[in-house]
Amino acid sequence: MKVAFPNTDLLATPHITSKITSWKKSYGNIVTAQSSGVGFNTTTSELDCTDEQWDATVRVRLILRDKDD
Repeated sequence: MKVAFPNTDLLATPHITSKITSWKKSYGNIVTAQSSGVGFNTTTSELDCTDEQWDATVRVRLILRDKDD
């Protein structure tokens, strides 16, 4: 990192590793939402789904979260 960016104080660990971990969690949430029928309205920048779809998405995320523990 110092060779490519000599004036930086960023380190691969923890800075980049932390960003990758956060990205993976966010990506997992997006994939879960898409698989349950939740869409994204690019005009209003809001999630587009029915209450039932949202409840199903939350339920799946809770199950997956508990499974990881």
